[in-house]
Amino acid sequence: MKKVQFSTPYEYQDQVEVTVDGDKYGILIFDHEQNVWVLWPSTIDDGISYSDDLAETQEIITDEIKD
Repeated sequence: MKKVQFSTPYEYQDQVEVTVDGDKYGILIFDHEQNVWVLWPSTIDDGISYSDDLAETQEIITDEIKD
């Protein structure tokens, strides 16, 4: 089973780094204009919009990665 972790660098409150099995998967950035969290995976040059709730967004991303 893949281990998904989220960490927030201290200097960036609106950014959350996403790692899977210790490797950087991407970064979550809060888009204030759309009021949603957007995942920017390292492997593609496009963002994926989620919820305005960080906990809900993290849960959805974790489920998607583990499936």
